[in-house]
Amino acid sequence: YRNSFFIKYVKFIHKNIYTYERLVNLVKFSSCIYRVYTKGIAVLFNLIVGAIAGFATRYFENLPNTILVGKYKMSKPEQHVLAFAILLLGASILISLGGRDGLPFALIFGASIGYFHKYLWDICRDQYKTFRTDADDDVSNEDA
Repeated sequence: YRNSFFIKYVKFIHKNIYTYERLVNLVKFSSCIYRVYTKGIAVLFNLIVGAIAGFATRYFENLPNTILVGKYKMSKPEQHVLAFAILLLGASILISLGGRDGLPFALIFGASIGYFHKYLWDICRDQYKTFRTDADDDVSNEDA
């Protein structure tokens, strides 16, 4: 009687081992996907915080000058750089307080996009206009 139970148990395990392996692989795969997903969220979070810091630089560029009134003379470009550096430092502190991974490339890339957004927008708009005129010329040449 004991042998028959053991044999049935071994057959049951043998039949379901494939299901068990699939389940283990699914758990491993899902944890891998979760890690990739959270890494992507961290990159996006760093990019957004950096863009906000870069965008805010234009509004806070006089802040270092008001703090250092009368002590040091700074040129306008130096005020831009100092305000940019202070806001990036604040953004990195904000990211670390939020418990996220600090990704310097994404932070600086986002800050650059935020700081130069006007120039980038003008470049994209000009490229779009050029593309549209080229496409319209191609259509008119085909009709002729």
